[in-house]
Amino acid sequence: MEILLNIIQFFTIYIFFINSQFQKSSIKRERNSWNGFSTNYNENIRDKKSIIYYLINDKVYFECNGYIYKKHSDALQCCKYLNSGSRRSLFFLQLRGIIPNKIRSYINRTKIAVYDYKRLSIKNSFTRKIWYDIWKDCNYKCFSSNNFKHLKEGLLNEINEYRKIHKANPLVASRYLNILAHRYATRTSLLNYRFINPMQTFNIMYEVIHRNEANHVLKYLFDEFINHYNYNNNIYCEKYSKQTQIIWKSTSRIGIGVMEEQELIYIVIIFLPKGNINNNYRNNISPISQSSIHIYRSLKGHH
Repeated sequence: MEILLNIIQFFTIYIFFINSQFQKSSIKRERNSWNGFSTNYNENIRDKKSIIYYLINDKVYFECNGYIYKKHSDALQCCKYLNSGSRRSLFFLQLRGIIPNKIRSYINRTKIAVYDYKRLSIKNSFTRKIWYDIWKDCNYKCFSSNNFKHLKEGLLNEINEYRKIHKANPLVASRYLNILAHRYATRTSLLNYRFINPMQTFNIMYEVIHRNEANHVLKYLFDEFINHYNYNNNIYCEKYSKQTQIIWKSTSRIGIGVMEEQELIYIVIIFLPKGNINNNYRNNISPISQSSIHIYRSLKGHH
């Protein structure tokens, strides 16, 4: 297995280098978030209840309701006020916002990611309990220490908790896949480059999120999935492709890479062998076990 992984790593890095010279694909043109949203959208029609991450002149900005904010917390408040109907609070918050045409080079902005506030605010007893058990009292200062060692360990533990309640064996971290994931995360954070996976043996997942929210990426991902996924499905579903890969039973190895650039966290996760194979979903994706349902119902409302 180690020889196979070495071969995969060599050819992948080689093809990765070639792609970086000839096939750069801007995040502005194509980027999918963990939450399953396509960020290809009509620039003239903005979802007023979403936060859009932009890179403008090498600085990160956040757009909400047609206003640009320099602070992520202001953009979150903007979405909160929009959803609550607090127009007076929204008015005063927008005084801190910037009209897009007042920002130099706004027309040349690079879109990094899009987050829908409604999905970020969904509550689920399963995800809440799992998140609490792993991340309680661990904020950015905690999980960023030692080159994000705690963030990577926490993400792996959280992934394995979701696999456990879906009756899948835990994933084992691979040193080779960790190295590969770190290379991809570094390249993505520095060049806004979305790597095109040339290999057919593993799957790669990307996420870009504000550093204060980095330990919520999996919770945001599974909040809606657990409530709405059709477990009788047996074909590829792009909307939930990241979730189904995470709990895919035949996958056994994992690599996680994390990089920070301008208050944004770039996360890359590699899965081996790859999942999401048509006509194999029912054999690899199981509903939440009855024992898990019983346990989590008894804990509902504790956190």
